[in-house]
Amino acid sequence: MQAGLGGGSSDAAAALRALPRLWRVDIKPHVLHRLASELGADVPYFLEGGTALGLNRGDVLVPLDDIARAWVVIVVPSFGVSTKEAFGWWDQTRARARRGVANDLEAPVAAHHPIVRQLTQRLKREGASHASLSGSGSAVFGLFARRAAAERAANAFSGQRVVLTRTLSRRECRKLAAN
Repeated sequence: MQAGLGGGSSDAAAALRALPRLWRVDIKPHVLHRLASELGADVPYFLEGGTALGLNRGDVLVPLDDIARAWVVIVVPSFGVSTKEAFGWWDQTRARARRGVANDLEAPVAAHHPIVRQLTQRLKREGASHASLSGSGSAVFGLFARRAAAERAANAFSGQRVVLTRTLSRRECRKLAAN
């Protein structure tokens, strides 16, 4: 909870897929997407997966070509960040300047929790091609081209909660959702 990893949102998306099957109800994709959007801004993403640009509240998705498969090191600090707080800090600072593909919540969250910036910088020093806050935080992640490099980086964060995993393509996400 409060790590920005989408656990509750992915559970909601899974329920939206599972319940119509269980109840043998046919729900059109656009209705499913609308229901997902009403549950939470990032719930529609978990219906699709893959690489996407989130617009509006994040619930309007523009599918992008999937990025190359990558190894991911996730570092989860001992504290959580509520989404409401993160967006409140963002509103206060008006951190609306775009820096290409970036998480606009990272700067205001890092201003309140400097460890976020320290962790992303450390992931980059450990060889991540990209490192950022995940969602509204508190978790941060780094992308690595090779498993060995990701494992070395993960080991550098001993004593902290660390997850080593791999990205999935849109097709892989859909295949898993169909099961």
